[in-house]
Amino acid sequence: MAPWAGGSRFEQTSARIRLPDDCTVGFIVEKMLGVSMVHCPLFHSHLENLLLISHRSIQHQVTLSYGMFENKMISIEVKGSFSKEEDPSRFV
Repeated sequence: MAPWAGGSRFEQTSARIRLPDDCTVGFIVEKMLGVSMVHCPLFHSHLENLLLISHRSIQHQVTLSYGMFENKMISIEVKGSFSKEEDPSRFV
């Protein structure tokens, strides 16, 4: 990956293909190195509609993100002891 991700080259590659960092890693692995990636339904991007994820499966997910989809905030409501004002990203 060094020719496309070493030093400041990662930022240059990301800017050139106009995609965020996680997509840049996928681009380098699949397109530049020719290695097929394996789909894992436990990782979720801020680019997907997270409302489609079953609430019953949340405890098994590896990553969840949040973002905007069709002009509305897309996030998964997780009950906890902190309000959205105290912990807007739900990391506490």
